[in-house]
Amino acid sequence: MVSVGEFDLDEGALHAAADTYLDFKSAGDDQRNWNREVLNSGHSWLNQRDLTAGTVSEYTSELREATGDDHPILSEEDFDDLEAKVADDAGNFVEDLVALFEDESPLEDRIERFRTNQGIDLTVISALLTTSDPDRYVLYDEGSFETFIRYFTGLNSPDLGDLSVGRRYDLYRNYCSTIQSDVLNEKLAGATLQDAQEFVGTVTHSAECRYNFILRYLFRHTSQLEEFEEETSMFLDEIRTLPQAFLRDQLEAYEGRQKIAKIRYDVLDAILDGESVDIDEIAARENANHEKNIMNSWDDYKILAQIYYNYAKDRVEAYIEDLLDYLRNEIDADQLSTGGTGRVPRGLDPEGEGRKLV
Repeated sequence: MVSVGEFDLDEGALHAAADTYLDFKSAGDDQRNWNREVLNSGHSWLNQRDLTAGTVSEYTSELREATGDDHPILSEEDFDDLEAKVADDAGNFVEDLVALFEDESPLEDRIERFRTNQGIDLTVISALLTTSDPDRYVLYDEGSFETFIRYFTGLNSPDLGDLSVGRRYDLYRNYCSTIQSDVLNEKLAGATLQDAQEFVGTVTHSAECRYNFILRYLFRHTSQLEEFEEETSMFLDEIRTLPQAFLRDQLEAYEGRQKIAKIRYDVLDAILDGESVDIDEIAARENANHEKNIMNSWDDYKILAQIYYNYAKDRVEAYIEDLLDYLRNEIDADQLSTGGTGRVPRGLDPEGEGRKLV
């Protein structure tokens, strides 16, 4: 996991998405980058002119013109509202805008104050911030953020409804900063914060990129499970890396139970105590408490797999659900159902290595 303050992101999912995004980007050099056109235009204007009550209308007009009619996030109505605020009291608007850009109070407070005073939507506020400093700020898209949370967060996942508007933006910006430093910098020379925002927007909005990512992730995930099935010690090492809070929750869930559940409890108890784990010994001890052999259809891998699955299942189920929706829409296959095994169909190989998924 990659920690972002009190929350975390799944590193494996991020790297699968980054590889897919870079493949997608390299294959589509002619695609227009709407966000950067707007932000670069606004940033250039601010670098060349003073922001005053007399010039602020030029600034907002520059942003509107650069945005055009078909921007996927910023709308004509957004700029109507923005220009109406400027026309109503340009001096007050500039004063609040400069405070948003330059005040030393926390970003969350600056956003809340500007939003309260001017009644401007967070997406527009984020555009204003990013034109002031593209190295510190990014364009915010709530729909993209919600999908990102479903796809990439781990055990500690934020509930946007519990966060103030300013806190939402600050968290989104911190996620992008983490992606820039911990993921993209390994794969893209000179990766910027805007590259990270573009990555998030592309993976969540582009159907082609999104579903290629899902296939790539599921392929890597099942391939890793195959390795774990062959080498249980690797599987134990992987489970040890899961968040302690999750392992404690699992320990409590298996407490007081018998048979295979008791074996899982003893494995988790040893892991949390930092002790070595001998699954065969633990299984033999529990098996001796029962007349029949409880291990008839079980092996070490199957015992551990449920613990690992419990950690990843929400994201994996979200991937499979969205993938099936996509396939229904693309091939009109109403017979496809999420009530199957939950496994990726055999033969799908997003890595192009000729292997089959199981």
